[in-house]
Amino acid sequence: SAQLRNALRAVAGSPVLTVSDMPDATQPEAVINLIAVDTRLGFQVNLELAEASGLQVSSKLLGLAKTVRGNQGKRP
Repeated sequence: SAQLRNALRAVAGSPVLTVSDMPDATQPEAVINLIAVDTRLGFQVNLELAEASGLQVSSKLLGLAKTVRGNQGKRP
């Protein structure tokens, strides 16, 4: 939604952990995107955005993520 995108842009570059449950897995605005995996809840991490926001994501959390965007070949 436009309201969500405006809110996310307002905190861009600030050390704010943004979490979304938007169905579009390619949306770049949230650090963590919640997704349905069969009957369970999973998540994706946008590591590139986390680092740009000054956030560090633990390797344990990255290991649990279904996908990590911006990982650049690094293993969690």
